[in-house]
Amino acid sequence: GRIGAHRIAFVTDPLAFEEDCRNADIIVADIPAPRSCQGPRLVIDWFDLWRGGAHAIWLGQGAAPANIWRARVELPTRPWMRSATR
Repeated sequence: GRIGAHRIAFVTDPLAFEEDCRNADIIVADIPAPRSCQGPRLVIDWFDLWRGGAHAIWLGQGAAPANIWRARVELPTRPWMRSATR
């Protein structure tokens, strides 16, 4: 899909990675991304979601995302959160 000038792909099928890596600016995948996926400006895959929890992406005017927020941080300040390094 598109949001403004950004081409975004949500990948659930490993067979879709090759095409999406060529065409998308941002990829979000609920499966591990192959290391060969170098085309997009941002790839958030299963491992990123496992380590960082939910992600929020702010899109700027340029090709790269303006800001990325992760729910799980290295030094959590909320008493109910565990460290990402655990």
